[in-house]
Amino acid sequence: MLIRKLIIGILSFYAVEVKRASLKNTKTTPIQVERELELEIVKKREAKKQKTRLYDKRKWKKKQRFIEPAFKIKGTNPKDVRFSNQQKIRRMFRNS
Repeated sequence: MLIRKLIIGILSFYAVEVKRASLKNTKTTPIQVERELELEIVKKREAKKQKTRLYDKRKWKKKQRFIEPAFKIKGTNPKDVRFSNQQKIRRMFRNS
């Protein structure tokens, strides 16, 4: 009973691996690889556009920077708008 389950498990694992290998080998044509790279580039551009669009819709003046970004300490600025409460703080002080 145990041997039968073991053999079935090994055969099914082998069948899955063969199927994965055959799927990976189908993308070897240079045209398909080039298309995939173009799609990745387009996705990155769209994400960048979305982020810049969020920053362009400001209703307040852009803060003047007195410290050059090259001299800033790494890791002091938020990496994304989702992780910052800066807009909430500004709104709080603007409305008071």
